[in-house]
Amino acid sequence: MGTGSVTEPHHTPYLFDPDAQPSTNPVLCEVLSHLPATSAAFGYGSGVFHQPGLYSPGLTKPMLDFILAVPDPVEWHARNLARNRGHYSCIGSLGASTISRAAEGLGAGVYFNTLVPIGDQLVKYGVIRESELERDLTQWNSLYCAGRLQKPVAWVTAPPPGLHAAAARNLASALLVCRLLLPPTFGQPDLLHALCALSYRGDVRMGWAEDGAKLERLVAGQGPALGRLYAPALRRAIEEEGTLRALGPGVWTSERCEPLGARHLQALPEVRGPGRRAGGGMIMRALLTAYGLCRANARQMELWHAH
Repeated sequence: MGTGSVTEPHHTPYLFDPDAQPSTNPVLCEVLSHLPATSAAFGYGSGVFHQPGLYSPGLTKPMLDFILAVPDPVEWHARNLARNRGHYSCIGSLGASTISRAAEGLGAGVYFNTLVPIGDQLVKYGVIRESELERDLTQWNSLYCAGRLQKPVAWVTAPPPGLHAAAARNLASALLVCRLLLPPTFGQPDLLHALCALSYRGDVRMGWAEDGAKLERLVAGQGPALGRLYAPALRRAIEEEGTLRALGPGVWTSERCEPLGARHLQALPEVRGPGRRAGGGMIMRALLTAYGLCRANARQMELWHAH
């Protein structure tokens, strides 16, 4: 599928085609023009990508969500406080160093300003140290940003080479975990649902604060974009690794293929339980459980191929 036009459900041109990377959409670029420069920035969520059944004509636009990667959060927040003090809650009065320490010591390394009016749009933007984002993509130490980057995003500022490589590794790891958790033969709907669900495993928000239908909407609204996002990793598994073969359009099997074993598991992120960040323990325990299932499935496949 080639580059298409902007998706406009209900004539709302703030929803975008993920093929256009990095995005030149004026709404996204306008938001970043009000903020200090970043190493990389991406938009995500229902304000950027269409989710069926979520919009009604005449209702308020969904909030635009962004993650901003910066080399030095203290310096960035100092510049932003001087420029946009109204974006911050009362913590802004404590200064840039306190804001950065709070994000890196208590959360997933991200500090969010939310419900920020920019033009006629409400915006939420999170700021993370570039090296911390890269660590999350390769080690899944919180899976907060890595989970978002396992789904389509709209890069507004293209990532530098190191971050780009880490994002590609994150996708490959997500695909591998889902393959190990799925039956040996699986179809595209099951794969896409597993990929979208991976970052929500154990996330308490999916039980009460988050919309329980979100996964279904993600798959329904972003199916083609998810297919394009994971196509390179699927192609490598088939053509280079020989661990997967296509049975037909959107159906794959690992039967009679090179088995997935210790070599592949060793390439997965080093998840450190119970989670080194407050709030991450529940997600980490769920992922460690999933990893146990992965190893069991891999061993079963090795035994099957041995007979």
